[in-house]
Amino acid sequence: MKKHLKELIKLATLDKSIDSFTPKIEATNKKLKKVQKKIDKVQAELYKLNSEIQGNETKNKSFEEQITMLSEQLNSNANINNNRKGEKV
Repeated sequence: MKKHLKELIKLATLDKSIDSFTPKIEATNKKLKKVQKKIDKVQAELYKLNSEIQGNETKNKSFEEQITMLSEQLNSNANINNNRKGEKV
């Protein structure tokens, strides 16, 4: 009987120890959820910024192509203008 009583006391002590971890676990889970929300928010912002960067790179490439085309047209018009001036003289 004493043996069973000792085991029961030991189990009760272990049960108390386990129960003392419950608030700690809950507090840690709350912190974890807050951190996860921050991570999700930052990831969403990062995705948005990456999308904007990609869009701006596409626009930049388009503008560079337009500049090249307009530069070629300007050079062509300058050559035509120079040829006309040469013919008039």
